[in-house]
Amino acid sequence: MFARPFSHWGPGWRGEKNLKRTLFVLAALATVIPMAAAQSLYNNGTFGRTNVTGLEGLHTPGSTLTGNPAGTRISEVGADGVIAGYGAQGDSTNNNRMADDFVVTGPAWNVTSVNLFMYQTGNTGTIGAAGSITGANVSIVNDSGGPVGSTALTGTFQSAVFTDLHRAFNGDADGWRRQVQNVTVSFSGNLAPGTYWLVFQATGTGTTGPWAPYVANSNPANGYADGSMNAMQSLTGGAWTFVEDGITAPRRQDLPFYINGSPVPEPATMTALALGAVALLRRRRKA
Repeated sequence: MFARPFSHWGPGWRGEKNLKRTLFVLAALATVIPMAAAQSLYNNGTFGRTNVTGLEGLHTPGSTLTGNPAGTRISEVGADGVIAGYGAQGDSTNNNRMADDFVVTGPAWNVTSVNLFMYQTGNTGTIGAAGSITGANVSIVNDSGGPVGSTALTGTFQSAVFTDLHRAFNGDADGWRRQVQNVTVSFSGNLAPGTYWLVFQATGTGTTGPWAPYVANSNPANGYADGSMNAMQSLTGGAWTFVEDGITAPRRQDLPFYINGSPVPEPATMTALALGAVALLRRRRKA
């Protein structure tokens, strides 16, 4: 007679085998759950004068402009507005950046992409076609230092496409020269609950810009004021300051963006799934 190694033979062998099965199932669950279908986790508001049916951030004008191409829409600055967008030029000459904050709720978010909205004056194209914006530097930073907090996630530019929306000053017949582009930036990582800042700049082939328009709820005259407007801008790599609309009594602004991904399951949910997996393995063993 000789002793049989516990890890390969005897009663312990079955326990190890079942343990491996359990761990395999749990690993599979942990892999699959975060890969749930992406959804909009956060929407930082609209831009334009009138909130109507359609995707948030892409809204119909308060009036019709004669120079606007048929079948397109206008994001029109308020009657007292003197700024259509803020400089977000990421080229070596300008190095201008924009930033706005958002709050992660629940246990955590698995962030997969961000949508930004920008334009370059004079650049237009077929709706859905590749835009003139060709690159973007985008990061998500912790709130501890505002826009200069430590970097939590860094994005990768994916694409820019022309939307059906054109940015225009109030009554400006040339609004079609500022066709808004939907810029998609991919991310991969989780954010714990808390406040963060989305910091971005972009580059493109147009002669001016990229420019970042502001959201409709920044203008109390439009009925959307919520008192939380705190977007910031850094010019030529300098200090961050709040962006304002340039009127006699300046108003602070917010910027439109979406954050997409999926909620990370709470620990209790994962525990329940784990217990269910163990119970399933036990039933199979008895069978």
